[in-house]
Amino acid sequence: MLSRKNFFILLLPFFLLFGCQGEEEEELFRYKGAYIGDNSAVGNILNETADSIDYFELKTEQEPYGLEVFYHEVNDGEALMKKQATVLFSLVRNVEWISFHVNGSETKVTRDEVNNWYEKDIAGVGSQKELEQLINSWN
Repeated sequence: MLSRKNFFILLLPFFLLFGCQGEEEEELFRYKGAYIGDNSAVGNILNETADSIDYFELKTEQEPYGLEVFYHEVNDGEALMKKQATVLFSLVRNVEWISFHVNGSETKVTRDEVNNWYEKDIAGVGSQKELEQLINSWN
């Protein structure tokens, strides 16, 4: 028969494994490596980084692949676009341009432009923490 101490020692790996899993699943970084054709992943990224999205359209008929995002009225459209562009170009492999429709105007941003903002290839972001630091570097 197992003693109480041994029983808890046997359960410890399960608590560690399943206890940490919930936190990881809440991070945006779980979508790293997604493709622009993955409607669910792109939609989840957009919804987790803004609550003002009306709808979005994936542009995957021909390369370069892109995305159009349409918003309700927003207060700081520039900050929202910069954050979402940073996140999307960091996580989604094959998106090359994003067209943001905010407050009646359209702004198109390319992967190269976003890389120039940060003076590095942001597709190389390797962790949730690094992604957050990147986003916060211009706030």
